[in-house]
Amino acid sequence: MFYLFINRKSLNYYTEVYVIAGDIGGFMIQESYDVLEKLVKEMQKKIIETIYKINLFEKDYAVIAKIQQSIIEFGSNIEQSFHIEESELIHNFQYCCELLYKYCKVETKHNEILNELSSKVSEWNEALKQSVEIIDRRLSIVAIVRNEGEYLREWIEYHFLSGVSHIYLYDNESTDDTKEILKDYMVKGLVTYIWWPGKAAQLPAYNHALENYRYDTYYMGFIDADEFLISVQNENLCEAIDAAFEMSTKRLKYIGGQCGGIGINWRMYGTSFHKEKPDGLVIENYKHRAVDTYIENGHIKTICNPRVAVSFDCNPHCLNYLNGYYCTSEDGAYIIPDAFFFDGMCINLRINHYYSKSEEELIKRLKKGKAKENDNKLNEEQISKRLQAVRDNFNIEFDPIMNKYIKKVKRCLQYHV
Repeated sequence: MFYLFINRKSLNYYTEVYVIAGDIGGFMIQESYDVLEKLVKEMQKKIIETIYKINLFEKDYAVIAKIQQSIIEFGSNIEQSFHIEESELIHNFQYCCELLYKYCKVETKHNEILNELSSKVSEWNEALKQSVEIIDRRLSIVAIVRNEGEYLREWIEYHFLSGVSHIYLYDNESTDDTKEILKDYMVKGLVTYIWWPGKAAQLPAYNHALENYRYDTYYMGFIDADEFLISVQNENLCEAIDAAFEMSTKRLKYIGGQCGGIGINWRMYGTSFHKEKPDGLVIENYKHRAVDTYIENGHIKTICNPRVAVSFDCNPHCLNYLNGYYCTSEDGAYIIPDAFFFDGMCINLRINHYYSKSEEELIKRLKKGKAKENDNKLNEEQISKRLQAVRDNFNIEFDPIMNKYIKKVKRCLQYHV
């Protein structure tokens, strides 16, 4: 079931959005278009019926003003919600309002104006078709990065290979070549790049994505650039996510609920005994991880239906939904709104979290800080303790699950060089 969000906030003044081919206003998935089309047809019917009544009776300025206000409010709401600014449909609405104003200015009833108005309103469906291009964007990822350029191409190519349709990438003041790396993907309409400066930037970025792109993609996942979303049983993420939503829907119907999102557990990967950064891919070099029962593997990240998701409030792992919608595990178990779900088995879906990479890179990462926090720099003693914890816990189990992707990702990387 779809809901219309009519109060989309404008972009923050400091936000710089780069969208080329395929991500400007007016692009949406088929199901979103169907909802918008239904809304337009319902409003169209009401307006035409009212115009017909005006034709039959004396000129009623209050009724005319009401029609105009209805068109203005309706147009404003769908313009903001569905990203159809400056579209053919919005221009049609504006012209209809001009005709109503013109009709009020004439001293007597002027049927030619009303006939033209009826004709313009009758064109709303066709104007809508000209205003919106349907896109097949099944699964999109939202991520915020800072100086992740070194491994960014691998992360992007892997996810596109696995079934991701689009990436919304928020750049939290990177000083490396992140933007240059993304240009090719932007031109192809695969990546939307948003410059997103400031501290504690992660949650605002996630909420911005929900507010602005909820109708552009069927599923929306929120992960980091060191996290690889995996379909364990096969190579198609969308099929695994579809199955998880279907399972959850069946279970939740007994309590009158519906699935709003799937919480997917981490599997924490360590250094694989690399002191210094090795050559090669992340998925090639790091094959040792913590055991399934390790406490940090209780963390989840969320894949949601963005049309029923409301906001991220406290942390980037979970979010709020409309009443009656819930987050569940892949097998339909209810997940309390929190960053953890300790019973996750990762039978069909999981997230490989390449937390540390080499010891050299881990130390650098700990000193850098994260986009979600205002001040999280660690001192030398804290860094030393964290490094030892990774050595002790994150290199226990050998897991070559990503081997099947190594050659494919390398071929894609060579193609885009």
